[in-house]
Amino acid sequence: MGSALTTYLTIVTASGVLNFLLLVYVLTNRRLYGAISTFFLLGVAATTIYCFAYSMSLTSSTLDQMRFWSVMQYFGMPFAPAFGLMFVLRYLGYRLPRWQVAAMLVIPVMALAGNATNDWHDGKGRRG
Repeated sequence: MGSALTTYLTIVTASGVLNFLLLVYVLTNRRLYGAISTFFLLGVAATTIYCFAYSMSLTSSTLDQMRFWSVMQYFGMPFAPAFGLMFVLRYLGYRLPRWQVAAMLVIPVMALAGNATNDWHDGKGRRG
């Protein structure tokens, strides 16, 4: 592994650790933050998952490992902006009905499903 890659990997992993520590801090003190803490925690959890999955994909040496960590990144990456928007709306005092929360999560779920099943619909059949 090159020096530049090691430096970049260290920064990405440190970002994941800081996000995780923020998640633990807010989780232990969520009573101080009220109802807005839920969407904040979900957003930080999604960002944490993405950071760690991305750092693992940087260390991958085979195509199967890269593919696996790419799918793991999609458990966080498309959900972080949606949860961030929900957090901001809740912070501004908007109440989001369940159907609106579900509607905001449609595209992230579709992105995750599309990435996870990419081998089945890429026109080349399942890779093994």
